[in-house]
Amino acid sequence: MGLFGKKSKNEKVEVQAVQNTAKSVDIKAEEESKLTERYNKVMPIVKRYLDSIGFELPPEESIFFMQIEENTGKWKYDYNSSSSIDVWEENSQYLSTATSNYAVYYRCKYKLGKKKIQIPTASGILLNADGKAYIGAVVGSKFLWHTEDGKDVDKSFQPVIQNVLAVGNITSQLLCGLHIKSADASKVPDNDKLIDDCYTNEPDMFVMDDYRASAFPMTVKRAFILPSDDYESKNTVVIGGSFSKCANLRLFFSGFEKCVHEKWFMKEHYYSIFHQDTHGTFICPSADCDILNEKYLVDRKENLAERNWEMKVGTTIQNAVSPKEAAKKETEQLKAALDANAKAEASANISEKKEELSKLEAALVAKKAEVASLGMDAQAIVKKAGLNKEIKELEPKIEALKAEVEKLSK
Repeated sequence: MGLFGKKSKNEKVEVQAVQNTAKSVDIKAEEESKLTERYNKVMPIVKRYLDSIGFELPPEESIFFMQIEENTGKWKYDYNSSSSIDVWEENSQYLSTATSNYAVYYRCKYKLGKKKIQIPTASGILLNADGKAYIGAVVGSKFLWHTEDGKDVDKSFQPVIQNVLAVGNITSQLLCGLHIKSADASKVPDNDKLIDDCYTNEPDMFVMDDYRASAFPMTVKRAFILPSDDYESKNTVVIGGSFSKCANLRLFFSGFEKCVHEKWFMKEHYYSIFHQDTHGTFICPSADCDILNEKYLVDRKENLAERNWEMKVGTTIQNAVSPKEAAKKETEQLKAALDANAKAEASANISEKKEELSKLEAALVAKKAEVASLGMDAQAIVKKAGLNKEIKELEPKIEALKAEVEKLSK
């Protein structure tokens, strides 16, 4: 303590430093608490989805959980990155009567320009092996991590991601990314090309498919894409190039009945959507999934990943079988269903015949009892004759029904 009980300048600085440290510790503890709280809230949801397909997350592995919001149709914690594409725009210098050597600048109604676009990216929650949950979005092939209020997490935080779980009605062109049309200057006739700009009068003829997709990191080795309910499972999910870098990918599970390859078109060819070193198993609940169809591989000489992948049909990892086995199983199930229907129909027929037989036998007993109760007067004799005739007609019918029931019961 300084003179007359007052603190010196150094002492004040020290006290402030201690207070700042304590405050920093409190803030960090609060942030850590939120991360743990979010993990405990989200993990049961993730576990239910994984249990439905028969997969248990290894305790030392992380999983990136993406979920489509029902009210917006977008990923929760939606994150968009900006980019620019080539577009055809009106040429302000257009002049139909231009004849000079540089007439292309003036005689064409459209010129090449740029347009800024927003690209939706894969965003969600990383459930880390340390029991904490981080919000993140993959831009290109790098993840940006942030808090719920949008503040960036320290860039030194770069966790390893082994699993991806995407849930919801994913019906967009790409699992994560954008598919649009953009100007294709490379196809404009040579005589319409100048140093840096392209011009045309027919912009619709010179457009191309432009794909902008985020790619998950190479560390990802399993991916699960699941609908939220049975109704959504009838929809089609389209897989883009999101997993083209995942050389370690070994299992890809889609709960959608229809799963197709994105038309990543370039010079009349398809891109591979999986890294060429992958040797995974693709599982889908329907044999209609044509993601590994040869039509995507035709005329491709290089070793596309799809040539190495195994296709299985099933609703869980455990019950998935080859398409051939699935077709055989479906045939057996159909035959069993037809047999069951036939047995049910036969059983219903037997019951109907027995009921009819019971009614005829009761009628026969009643008629015989009535005959026995009649007297010998003329009127009674006439009535007996009529009843005996009916009895004779009933008896062969009853015998025939008994034989039919006995035959059907065997």
